[in-house]
Amino acid sequence: MAYGKGKNKDLIKRVVELGPLPTSRELSELRSRILIALGTMAASVWPRDIVEPIPQGKDIDAVMLRVQSELSQSGLNNVWGEKARLLAKTAVLEQWKRAQRNLFGRFKNIGTIGDTPMADGTNRLVNLPEVFSHTLTTEDIEQLNGLAADRDFSATLQLFCDLSSSDCGLSAVQADALRAMASSVRSRFRCPVWNQDAVIQVHLDYRCVRGGKAALSASLDTFGACVMRQTSAEVDLHLTSTSPRGESMTTPMRLAREVVQTVFRHQSDDVRAASLIIELGLERVRPMMVVLRPPNAPSAAECRTVVAEDFGFTNTSSIVVLRSRTRIGEERLPGSAAITAATKRRLRRRRRGSFEGSYLRRR
Repeated sequence: MAYGKGKNKDLIKRVVELGPLPTSRELSELRSRILIALGTMAASVWPRDIVEPIPQGKDIDAVMLRVQSELSQSGLNNVWGEKARLLAKTAVLEQWKRAQRNLFGRFKNIGTIGDTPMADGTNRLVNLPEVFSHTLTTEDIEQLNGLAADRDFSATLQLFCDLSSSDCGLSAVQADALRAMASSVRSRFRCPVWNQDAVIQVHLDYRCVRGGKAALSASLDTFGACVMRQTSAEVDLHLTSTSPRGESMTTPMRLAREVVQTVFRHQSDDVRAASLIIELGLERVRPMMVVLRPPNAPSAAECRTVVAEDFGFTNTSSIVVLRSRTRIGEERLPGSAAITAATKRRLRRRRRGSFEGSYLRRR
């Protein structure tokens, strides 16, 4: 993957444009073939019901690899088939997980009432279809709340599986309410679909380039050297053909001097080009590169307070304040290791996750 698939976690990553350009006939054909492959692969592993347990990645791969082999036999170069498989697998798993989390969240908050009553004055149960705000009694809601409190994630999914064949000891209206809840989630979270105007982002590896590792490394070295010198660069990347043994697809990549001087100002000495990406749109193609650099953490010398922040996935963060009774001297900062280690310990106690992407602020 272009971002390293878990590697270089201690480095800051950034994507830089390499000159968008009109699509060519060859790249347009590649995009069309990948779109077909994405739809076929996603449909091959999408479950009959989103409450089914999510299989292991290798089990999904086993099905998708058979589809990939069939696409290869029909004329799609295997390297592009693999790229489509990885994109489809990620989309299916994410949609499947989102559906189950959404259903679990609704069930756990089944008694939540909206702020605004309905037209007839009835309080709206926001996690159920509107009709059940009228048919469920207060006792029904209390029983369902108790049912939700006693079940974890796995038990909740099993309950909804069992509701397909019985009422599971619930009253008829309670069972119907839960089935309607699951039905609304199924309607919202369907098998991923890529429309004809979708933009396909492909992370390039050496198999995607005519000439293999040597050609890809040479292109990255050229861009990296130009970043260091603060100059422009022009590289014609020859992509592997859409079909086996076909002609390569020439894709011009242009790193403008203005981009280098704007993006890498004051930090070009530590920046290196790591990998390449190409986005295939309906009418335009956007080549890009991923660059890496070490974080520039300010020194805490002569400070008494250090604030560390670790960003979460959805507008959340954890903040730790470290305060010294006296100003921190240089002799207490062997590369700020002591402060960094202490901050990591406190952050990990507050929330699970890594410290990558965090930064220090001083006062």
